[in-house]
Amino acid sequence: MSNQTPKQTLTGSAADFPLPSNPDRAIEQMMDVIGRLRGVLLDEIDALEKTDMERFSGLQDRKVKMARQYQAGVIQIIGRKDEMKSASAALKRRLEEMRVEFGAVSQKNIALIDRVRRGMQSLGERIMEIARETALREQQFAYGARGHMSNGGKATMGINESV
Repeated sequence: MSNQTPKQTLTGSAADFPLPSNPDRAIEQMMDVIGRLRGVLLDEIDALEKTDMERFSGLQDRKVKMARQYQAGVIQIIGRKDEMKSASAALKRRLEEMRVEFGAVSQKNIALIDRVRRGMQSLGERIMEIARETALREQQFAYGARGHMSNGGKATMGINESV
């Protein structure tokens, strides 16, 4: 049995993804994680745009794993902010560029997921509407000019005794 709290289990921890002690190497490793997570998100965007839900579903485990590494790395970098000041200026600039680009990809991903969610909600509402209409149609009886049911079926009658 694990000693982790539920939140740690959900998000991972620095112990699951330790960054190197050298600030430059730590930033390079974070850049690698950002690049791989960005790649998963781009694959997910492609699947969503093609409405390939099987492929989209297949990417989820990889996305969760990469997101946990990203979160663990960010927590470590924030915790080591004084150390990170000694990292190469070029690496810090590139990390910031990647962060901005990653943010844009993340926003597109979120927008597409929301669009699919709204589409699925609309589909579900339409299915329920059709089911209600069908149920109403099947409960109504059409009588012909002679007082017989035109569909030849039998009708049942009930008496409401609560009135």
